[in-house]
Amino acid sequence: SHSVWKATDFDILSYKRTMLHLTDNQLQDNKVFLSMISHVLSVDGFYFSTSYDLTHTLQRLSNTSPEFQEMSLLERADQRFVWNGHLMREFAAQPEIHRFAIPVIHGFVAMHSCSINGKYFDWMLISRRSCFRAGVRYYVRGIDSEGHAANFVETEQIIHYNGNKASFVQTRGSIPFFWSQRPNLRYKPTPQIHKVVNHMDGFQRHFDSPDRKS
Repeated sequence: SHSVWKATDFDILSYKRTMLHLTDNQLQDNKVFLSMISHVLSVDGFYFSTSYDLTHTLQRLSNTSPEFQEMSLLERADQRFVWNGHLMREFAAQPEIHRFAIPVIHGFVAMHSCSINGKYFDWMLISRRSCFRAGVRYYVRGIDSEGHAANFVETEQIIHYNGNKASFVQTRGSIPFFWSQRPNLRYKPTPQIHKVVNHMDGFQRHFDSPDRKS
């Protein structure tokens, strides 16, 4: 009963009618920033829904209070998976416009109606990529001081059959301690473990997060 939309095209609109007030250096900077934004938005895999909370698993949602269920999508979103969270931070203090502030996730969403031995059911797959410590392979490894693992992804499989729902969740991410693997001319660069940081502190923060326990 919920619709999930995939963002396939974007327009960047200036709130200024003219750029005549900008210096040559500012014009060049503006061109670079626009190019960077366009590059990010061109990456495939941005999804949103105006009625379903894509940032939470069905398991987490089943253990929430009625008050939580009444919150707007903006208020209750899991910030690990809200890729437009920085843009919407000023909207949080204005409840009257919350319905226009829709969290966007990055990952993959698929929904299919299936049949096995004459029994029909709905099958859904949702992968949510964390916006903390996202990056390309080798350049982003390990965890940060808050315990966020590099390239953390939460994948959920949902089965809806005969009014019943089942959710199976898997997570993946970089090994949760402080390390790096900078690219060089070698095919497999040697991992480097950082020696001047408290690995157990970051490791504990990673596993003690309430979001990871739910």
